[in-house]
Amino acid sequence: MAEPITTVIESWDMVKIALGSGTTAALVGGGLQWFRDLHGKKRDEYRNAKIDAVQLIAKLDLLAMSCARVYWSFNDEMDDYKARAWGSNQYPSCKRPQSEIAPLELARIDQEIAARIAWLDNEFRLGSEMIRMKLDQSALPPDIEDALADLVGHYGFQAIKIAESLRKKYSISSDELVLKMRGRVVNTALESASNKVRKFLVTVD
Repeated sequence: MAEPITTVIESWDMVKIALGSGTTAALVGGGLQWFRDLHGKKRDEYRNAKIDAVQLIAKLDLLAMSCARVYWSFNDEMDDYKARAWGSNQYPSCKRPQSEIAPLELARIDQEIAARIAWLDNEFRLGSEMIRMKLDQSALPPDIEDALADLVGHYGFQAIKIAESLRKKYSISSDELVLKMRGRVVNTALESASNKVRKFLVTVD
């Protein structure tokens, strides 16, 4: 019985010596330094992501405004076509504005939001194919162009929603931002177009 007790006492003495020595100080200091490094790394990553988010928001807002501009121009031209040249092949079309966002710009932001941005162009291409498949056999070309114009509006509305997600994620104030062009509210017009094309695409023939 004496040996185990002696061993325990000796072990405890060694622990007390270690606690009183620089070993513990080194361990604690190393742990604190690791925590500081980790915290600093996360802070730098967040700061860099926020900087990228600001740039992306500017591009997404510009994309939304460009979509609204071509959407409104198309509707004006289509109204004129229906009044003056209905039945001719001179019907207008609505060309989707190109996004200026490069894949590398998505590397440091939240990856879920990055995936939504990356998916934008694919969503538009899929929507275009669905519209053509749905209307090719049963609609006049101007009707197809109307639906494609609404899809452009949907594309712009998604850009607005993603920009809002970035603002929320990185606490970027928008001061109740309302995008306007020529007195018309961009958000409202694009949301209306988005609702129209989504309703159209889910309607069963």
